[in-house]
Amino acid sequence: MERLDVQQRLYNTLGVMLIDKAEIKEDATLRDLALDDLEIEALLDQLEFEFDIVFPIRIRKRIYKAPEHLTLQILVDVILVLIEND
Repeated sequence: MERLDVQQRLYNTLGVMLIDKAEIKEDATLRDLALDDLEIEALLDQLEFEFDIVFPIRIRKRIYKAPEHLTLQILVDVILVLIEND
């Protein structure tokens, strides 16, 4: 799967969840998107379904612990690595 395909599918998933879609930018963090823990959990669950992947517990914990450091581009990278390792 190409990077741009993964990025677009991530943006589409976020677009369903967010009211203000203008905030969906490459350098946006989960904190910038004002996602709370339940919304982050729903996003990760949906991405697991969308890409047929499983986020390891250690990655999930880091995401919840510091959403201000997780940009959408980093999330795309994580998804690509998980797809490749599957």
